[in-house]
Amino acid sequence: MQAVTGNWILNLEAQTITQLLNDPHCIWPLTTRKIGSKLINDGLLESWTSMADRRVRIFVTGKVQGVFFRQALKVMAKKNDILGWVRNLKDGRVEAVLEGNEDGLDRIIEWAHGGPANARVEDVEIRNEEPLGEFTTFDVRY
Repeated sequence: MQAVTGNWILNLEAQTITQLLNDPHCIWPLTTRKIGSKLINDGLLESWTSMADRRVRIFVTGKVQGVFFRQALKVMAKKNDILGWVRNLKDGRVEAVLEGNEDGLDRIIEWAHGGPANARVEDVEIRNEEPLGEFTTFDVRY
């Protein structure tokens, strides 16, 4: 988990957050809120959400619907601090828009080439887009 405090971004374990909040020597923002898996100082929210390194739109072709592809992608996104959404398309493909850090996106794209156990991925089309910082979660769209 990451927290933004002042000009510092801290990598934190879940139990560390409680320790920091209770530490009288720690300067912690008076108002924080949880955005995805991040704690954000309200004053830094706009600049933090626009800090995505990269944005991609992927189209996955093959036997990718009815095999829990979207749900598995959501789990991968959360593990890698990636925001955005995923949905089924009428033509049988899965489309996802992903924003986040370069390494996390690379891991998800690599995973998408295989997908979950029952999927049979034939192709993954990747379109790079300009990061917009518009997401605060990762959603499965219906």
